Amino acid sequence: MFMVHSSHKNVASHRVSLVTLVTNTLLAILKGVFGVIFGSAALVADAFHSVSDILSSGIVYFGIIVAKRPPDSTHHYGHGKLESVASKVVALILILTAIALGYNAISIFFETHYVPGRGAIIGAVISIVVKEILFRYNYSMGVKNNSSALKADALHNRSDAISSLAALLGILGARFGFLILDPIGALLVSVLILRMGIKLYLSSIRELIDTAPSNETLELISDIVKNTKGIQNVHDIKARYHGPKILVDMKVCVNRNSTVAEGHHFAGTAKHHILKDIPEIENVLIHVNPCQFDKQNCKECQKRERVDKNEQ
Repeated sequence: MFMVHSSHKNVASHRVSLVTLVTNTLLAILKGVFGVIFGSAALVADAFHSVSDILSSGIVYFGIIVAKRPPDSTHHYGHGKLESVASKVVALILILTAIALGYNAISIFFETHYVPGRGAIIGAVISIVVKEILFRYNYSMGVKNNSSALKADALHNRSDAISSLAALLGILGARFGFLILDPIGALLVSVLILRMGIKLYLSSIRELIDTAPSNETLELISDIVKNTKGIQNVHDIKARYHGPKILVDMKVCVNRNSTVAEGHHFAGTAKHHILKDIPEIENVLIHVNPCQFDKQNCKECQKRERVDKNEQ
């Protein structure tokens, strides 16, 4: 059942990436043409932002395809982190794009300013509407499929909608006689892109360095295991992000008179409940230790209780 569900998620993620890629391509062409024809530096800058969207969407699509590959002889834990790598590359594209656009906007300050045509307003408005729709579509699918790459691409689309709004304000200001507002709009676009790029970069880094999930998630795991029949206690729960998924390791205590088969069954049941109740978790490794019915006589439980008290 899990494999089938995962397959549906992959198909959905591919479809979202392709829709985003095609839409961004059309938007980049529209804004570039309108920006050049109607003389708007802000709209041209926004067009370059859409070009970065095309590159990032392509990278995200590639990352999702590669990340779904099963474990092999050189990647024993699968390729899930490649989705986080894709998010990191998207962030770097954003940062580099922001620097280039900011430099170009500053250069325009020292050149002759022109009044943008009305068509530039139309191009900016179309971009704002389409980009906001793309953001909501990508982000909802990213949350539904627990895809960090799709959510990163969604935030990229939101940043483009905001940058188009900044471009629109610059164009309107220039048409009302404040010609300098057009390059100022372009500069504001670059700042917004830079901020979003840094945010995405830090997020992807956290996934790549095995950051632990929230305390709430760890407590939920502990509660699920403790409520499993046959499990006396649980110790040393360790978890880390592997791309958008979570890998968990732990030790549990069972009655020392239980057979190996029974201990294995108890651990398997606990693992099944964890995977069922917390979809973000990809795999659970449980080490089974013998334990007395009376915790006061269990050295492992006493040791863990001392550690817990010291941590408090």
